[in-house]
Parts: sequence; structure tokens; C-alpha cells
Amino acid sequence: MRRPFGFSFVEVLLYVLFIGGMLVVFAGFVIDTLDDRTRGVAALEVQQNSRLATERMLLEIRAAKSIRATSSTFDANLALPINAGKVLSLEMASSTLNPTEFDVAGNILRIRQGATSTFTPLTSNEAQVTNLTFRNLSDGGSRHVGLTLTVEFINPGGRATVYAASTTIRTSVELRNR
Repeated sequence: MRRPFGFSFVEVLLYVLFIGGMLVVFAGFVIDTLDDRTRGVAALEVQQNSRLATERMLLEIRAAKSIRATSSTFDANLALPINAGKVLSLEMASSTLNPTEFDVAGNILRIRQGATSTFTPLTSNEAQVTNLTFRNLSDGGSRHVGLTLTVEFINPGGRATVYAASTTIRTSVELRNR
């Protein structure tokens, strides 16, 4: 008596379903891993931009001799188009750095040091500044500036749930150079 050679239709069908199920589970795992990586990259970009920008602003404000109040805009979001061209202006000890100014143009935070220099970006093209507000917290004996900075990741292609990353930093700093 001869034994049948090969697989039955039911066995082939079961193997195909099992392998197909495994591929679906694996594809889902790969997609989730890539989305997690993308979220991490977006969060890292926002954190790096906000940290660098905040540290640079705090450094320059601490080193300033005074706030140029007549040239500065306080209590207004400099990232809004209605406030285009408005700045925080600082008088520095070195005349070559006068004035040192911070502004937002095209959702990029910028610094300019010296009246004849051009603005230099402090944030990258992958992040956008959606809020930059300075407050003059000075009183009779101290000179303080409060700042609020909000940085968001630029969302390419409208994939908001994957690329959503934002951070807001609120701090104050005292001018130390008298």
C-alpha cells in the first residue's frame, strides 16, 4: 500500500493562515517601533531647541548692563505676526555687541549682536517658536526679565499624532553686569 505524498489542502490552508498571522503581528510591531522612534525624534528636537535657545537668552540677559526699555517689547507674544519686528533689546558692556536683540521671524528665534550685524537663528528649521514673551520684572533695587518660550515640532504631512511635540519654558533672570 502506497502512502500519499505531500500535504492536504487543509494543512496548506492552516500553514498559510499561521504564517500570515505571524506576518501581520510582525508588521504591527515594526510600525509601532517606527512611530515610537519618530515621536522620540520630535521630542528630542523640541527639547534641544528650547534648551539651547533658553540658555543663550539667559546668558545674554545676565551679561547685559541694562534693558533698553524704549526699544523693547514686553508682555506681548513676539512670535505672532502682529508683533513682527518687535524685540527685546539689551545694552551690553562691549560697544560692539550693542544692541543685543532677540526676535522671532518666520517662527525662528533669532539674535543680533551689534547694530550693523545680521540676525542669527537660535532655533532650527525643524522646530517653530509659537510663543516668546518677555516681562520686565524689575523693581527699584533689581533688574529682572521674565521669559516664556514655547517650541513645537513642525508637523510634516499633517501626521499630528505621530509628530506632536511641544514644550513651554517659563523662567526669569537677573541682569548681573552693573
